[in-house]
Amino acid sequence: MCIRDRPKEDQSKEEESLDILGNGQLKKKVRKKGQKDVKPQRGDICTLEMIGMLDDGTVVEYNDNMSIQVGDLEVVQGLDLTIVLMELGEVAEIRVDPRFAYGTRGDGSVPPNATVTYMVELKAITDEPEIETLSIRERREIG
Repeated sequence: MCIRDRPKEDQSKEEESLDILGNGQLKKKVRKKGQKDVKPQRGDICTLEMIGMLDDGTVVEYNDNMSIQVGDLEVVQGLDLTIVLMELGEVAEIRVDPRFAYGTRGDGSVPPNATVTYMVELKAITDEPEIETLSIRERREIG
């Protein structure tokens, strides 16, 4: 089920926020629990569904089937730091301070100094492929 289409009662379940850095600049709140102890590690390939919103509710990012390599900073730093704390199948609300999102410059639809709240579902985790087993074409795509 798409995280956009979840019933309101699922979205309103409040759990305690985890202050990841201890300074209030990166917080994670579990909205739907995942498979216990099945978490990605740095280098794993993760498939995500993700919606990023500003405080006024404006959607600034949406992807329903995004693949990233954890630790490669293919998403904002706040998400990269948080995804390794998620379990497979988990849906989490992640509030990212500008310092760990788009900073003082912003980016396109994200204004400068904006806090972005992401709703993220961790849909799949796969191991990083062994580079030696890939074809030249596959290696170029990664590069």
